Amino acid sequence: MCLSKNLKYLRLKYNYSQDEIAAKFGYKSYTTVQKWEMGVAEPSVEKLRELAKLYKVSMNDLLTRDLEKDGNSYIDSIPTHFENAQDAIKFILEQPMVANFGGYDLDLMSEEEILEMAEDVADMLKIMAKKHKRS
Repeated sequence: MCLSKNLKYLRLKYNYSQDEIAAKFGYKSYTTVQKWEMGVAEPSVEKLRELAKLYKVSMNDLLTRDLEKDGNSYIDSIPTHFENAQDAIKFILEQPMVANFGGYDLDLMSEEEILEMAEDVADMLKIMAKKHKRS
């Protein structure tokens, strides 16, 4: 099982500390996250679902793939530069991790769904900005 290794890899890839992850998931200290990453304990299914959403991976990949070895193909494939914001948003919406928004009709989406989509776009723009700074 690759869970503990993947949790550490993704946390570092997204530039989170153990304290930040603990706070996001309602824990008082980093020790729970540390135990997950050491393989001493595992998150509940609900926490696992939240972690997968945070890191933009499937629960199956989080549990079974060695994401460091195989690469997190979505994040690794993000170009470091776009001609304009429209191109960046178009790229993001075409990616598999947002496939559930493919063919979306804003008129049929709830306000909550639209806000979630906007948050996903904002998260991806932040990742692109970080990657661009490293290039």
